[in-house]
Amino acid sequence: MAATKTAKPTSLSLKFITATIDGVNTYLSRTYNNLKPDATDDNIFSAAIALSALTSYTLSTVTRTDKGDLTEAI
Repeated sequence: MAATKTAKPTSLSLKFITATIDGVNTYLSRTYNNLKPDATDDNIFSAAIALSALTSYTLSTVTRTDKGDLTEAI
């Protein structure tokens, strides 16, 4: 049985280090939804860097989440 994937909008999550207390980091996350599913990793990473420049926090992690519907191929 074969499956077909229908791409859904992608999301981008940025995780920032907001403080370090006694050697333990505290974090703040921001998620941006409805990115084009065909956006390249380089484009999404460039957008993440540009967005992180708007804050004084240190960028820790950039996460791309792709979603899609799977249906049985006919």
